[in-house]
Parts: sequence; structure tokens; C-alpha cells
Amino acid sequence: MEKTKFDGLYEYMGFVIYNGGSKHEWDVEPIHWNIKAVERFKSQSDSHQTLAKAKKWIKENADLIKERDYL
Repeated sequence: MEKTKFDGLYEYMGFVIYNGGSKHEWDVEPIHWNIKAVERFKSQSDSHQTLAKAKKWIKENADLIKERDYL
């Protein structure tokens, strides 16, 4: 994992935000979901350029994303 000013994992509204690559992009994934649902979610989601954009995306979409849609 690339070192950044904001290094680590952040929990926000039932999701975890983490810097998973060398491009300083932020990935989002749900907490407490079935592992198969998480993997399907991750394969269909995009990375975010900043931590703030990742949080904004979660705030706008958290109520629309359901685990059952990815099982």
C-alpha cells in the first residue's frame, strides 16, 4: 500500500474507505456484508480520487446500496 498523508482505514456510515493502490485512490467497501457480496460490490465499484470524494459518494449512495443486490 502506498504511503499517503492519510494512511489507514476509515469507517464511515457502514463502509470502510482505504487507500488500496499506488495511484493514491480511495476504495470503498461495505462492512458486515457476506464476503461474496463484498467481492461483487468491489468488482463493480470505482475508486475515488480523494478521501472527501469517497465520503461524498457514500453519503449519496449508502441508502441505495443493499447487500441482497450483490448476493
